[in-house]
Amino acid sequence: MEPIGRSSVHFLGVNLVPVNSSSKLQMPTSLTAVLQDNRLQLFMGIPHIDSRASELVGNMPRFLSIALVFLFSSCTLLDRQSPPQILEVTTDQGQNPSVGRGREVNVILFTQDGDNDELDFKWTASGGKFKSSSSDTLIDLFQDSVTVVWVAPGETGVYNLAVEITDGITADVVDDMLQISVTQGPPVAVLEPDRVVSYSDSVRVTLDATGSNDPDDDELKYFWRQLLGPAVSLQGQNGPVPFFDPPAPADYVFELKVSDDLAPGTSDTSEVVVVVIRVSDRS
Repeated sequence: MEPIGRSSVHFLGVNLVPVNSSSKLQMPTSLTAVLQDNRLQLFMGIPHIDSRASELVGNMPRFLSIALVFLFSSCTLLDRQSPPQILEVTTDQGQNPSVGRGREVNVILFTQDGDNDELDFKWTASGGKFKSSSSDTLIDLFQDSVTVVWVAPGETGVYNLAVEITDGITADVVDDMLQISVTQGPPVAVLEPDRVVSYSDSVRVTLDATGSNDPDDDELKYFWRQLLGPAVSLQGQNGPVPFFDPPAPADYVFELKVSDDLAPGTSDTSEVVVVVIRVSDRS
């Protein structure tokens, strides 16, 4: 017989007949056991009693004893609660990943509970914080699977994220853990080579820094500055591909640096790189 959970309702019916071999009474009686919220209730269904039913009524305690022996020898109704199991703990960036400072990581917990109970979880981190609690601890309810968001701290290192789950009924506490490494390398600004552009009244020059990168996959901020040439308005200068319209033939010189300043006080800036764009009126 299948185990029975804490919030389910189950019925078990048993037909009772007289056990006295001399009885000619063929009228059955039924016993129904109902388990709801860990409470067992017994209901007896008795047919219309007339003079022929006296033997059945007289033997009722005997029938009840037989039925209860059958019920409790066939299955254990109250002690079959099974503890939950953790199937997997992982992240949206793989198992035990490396991330940059201040990065958000989706931590995913997969569980299984044979009684389909609602589960309690408690996450504890050795650093950083959980986004929904703004602390290194997060407690909540879930069922089957749940995703929590952990925000990496500004200091590099290896951080442990531990989880405990219970079903609120059994005394079992099931736990697991994963590790996330917080790393930091300086970003690298990469510019296109110097080049020559033919001048015209409608010429537009685009600068290309799309090769810039960060070893921790942090988002970059771009800082452009014009060093030489007729002053121009650099459009889109907060991104990797700004542009300008040169007013006259000349050498236009720009510098670029990039930063991965995602968390306050944790910025890391690249070395400065320079590009020269020669706008020439010679064909």
